[in-house]
Amino acid sequence: MSVDKALLEDNNYALDPSGCTAVATLITDDNHIIVANAGDSRAIISIAGRAKPLSFDHKPTNETEMERIIKAGGFVEFGRVNGNLALSRAIGDFEFKQSENLSAEEQVVTCNPDLIEHEITKDDEFIVLACDGIWDCMTNQEVVDFVHKGIKLGKRLEEICEDMMDHCVADEQTTNGLGYDNMSVIIVGILNGKSQQEWYNAIKKTSTVSVPNSPCSSTPSSPKVDRNNDLDKKEEGRKEEGRKEEGRKEEGRKEEGKEKEKSS
Repeated sequence: MSVDKALLEDNNYALDPSGCTAVATLITDDNHIIVANAGDSRAIISIAGRAKPLSFDHKPTNETEMERIIKAGGFVEFGRVNGNLALSRAIGDFEFKQSENLSAEEQVVTCNPDLIEHEITKDDEFIVLACDGIWDCMTNQEVVDFVHKGIKLGKRLEEICEDMMDHCVADEQTTNGLGYDNMSVIIVGILNGKSQQEWYNAIKKTSTVSVPNSPCSSTPSSPKVDRNNDLDKKEEGRKEEGRKEEGRKEEGRKEEGKEKEKSS
């Protein structure tokens, strides 16, 4: 929150309309994981191959978030803060932090983070931190399975990160890119006293995720295809509705012409 305050007091940034989410992870010396997040970037942990969330997505439609927004003088429309911002906590976005009589925690949009603490066990494998460009395409469990498949194929974590972004990237479109998003992802292995190679070998040995024979088919078909198809269908639906509306107007003009002929 001190960073947000410093930016707001800096004349170079105070009028900047942009903002960003934040998710950070601290692994302590006494084997605890502390996660802080503001916005809809997310952290998860893989425990024996099962995904567990380590953060809470801050969306305007969440009950407690909506209560704060309305109390601060804002509103939620179309699932967005004041019909504009799709998340309810962020660094920056100062246009939503203009109430001088409210604390930073009480503003329409706040950077006040939620904190979650997790005690590391022998079954903990890795942490994944990513922005919503990943989570809008894949579920928590799909991400864990994706990492397991990559490791079983002998890939390093940095390569799996690249594969995951390739998996989620949208097809090239001739549209304006409405609904597309940027992506960032970090995978952190929890060694639990193992060397890196021992850690990779342990996951290969214990993972129950199946890997196809062909490396080229090891990545499941990307949901981006469905997403783009949905966009195409919506666009076609709008065009079809426009054609129908034009047809109705044309029929109306014809009927109006007939009425004038009868009158004359």
